[in-house]
Amino acid sequence: LEKTHTFEINEYIDEETLKNTKIYKISIKFDEQNLSSVLKIYQDKFSDRIYLANPFKTCIELFHHNTNKFEGVKALCKHFDISLNDALVIGDGDNDIDMLQGVGTSIAVQNAASKIKKCAKYVGPSNNDDAVYHILRTFCDI
Repeated sequence: LEKTHTFEINEYIDEETLKNTKIYKISIKFDEQNLSSVLKIYQDKFSDRIYLANPFKTCIELFHHNTNKFEGVKALCKHFDISLNDALVIGDGDNDIDMLQGVGTSIAVQNAASKIKKCAKYVGPSNNDDAVYHILRTFCDI
């Protein structure tokens, strides 16, 4: 495995370190007022090169534009020779939308935002109420 780094918000990263580091994800926390202007800039200037997820009200995550959870699900399904129609996913945030819409069985947790629930075929219990356990028992008889 490659060596990975996590840089905390209070660290300054010199240009040489940055040039020699593969970046897989950048998470940035904003106050709600600044977040909307950042989202607008992203949409206008970077949406063709960077995939942005907004998993929480004050946080964005930046990825390579061909990377998201659904791409990971597709890779796993291909590796294990599973049809996407036979896959089951559970989601609760904006970064789960592509994944929820792309498989045969998709479940949003009860405490997800309504726009996330609309993307899923089913709504399960809250993730505060052991959602994964109940969903796997119900759908996979585990």
